Amino acid sequence: MRAIGDVILEIDAELTALDVRHAFGGALALAHYAEPRGTVDVDVNVGVFCESKTTLLAELDKIGWDADDEAARAPPAAGTRLHQTGETVYVLESFYEAPRGQVADAIRSLIAFGSIVCVDPGLLLRAVEVYESDRLDFAEAYLVASAESTGVFRVASFDKAIDRVDTVERVEPSRT
Repeated sequence: MRAIGDVILEIDAELTALDVRHAFGGALALAHYAEPRGTVDVDVNVGVFCESKTTLLAELDKIGWDADDEAARAPPAAGTRLHQTGETVYVLESFYEAPRGQVADAIRSLIAFGSIVCVDPGLLLRAVEVYESDRLDFAEAYLVASAESTGVFRVASFDKAIDRVDTVERVEPSRT
């Protein structure tokens, strides 16, 4: 088994050579910035256009990096944006115990940061606003912002906290 540091350096060199913006996260970032924990995987976030994704995966396969997870080979989904932002909110709230207002400010700063690409910054900013002002969990705030931006204005959810937002109607899903 290769050392995790060697794998990271190889992936970093390959992505840099391909001029692909990237960042390492998960336990690697945790080990660098906080308390280390054991892991055997490498979390890599890359920003590529859909048409270049196949080329990127082929190049990484050449150095022995196998993206065997179906999600890595699937087209980007709306959940990708939610996952990355939602995970950041979760870490700030749970690990760093940052207050809601400070978390919201941090996410707004990340959205505005020039080297970070957001597919729909307006949607994320609205989600942050709902998260902060209506005190919803970020996932629900994102659902509300998505319902507003698409003109649906309805959210199917068991979470009654959504009822605090007057711009959407919460629809209770069937329990069958």
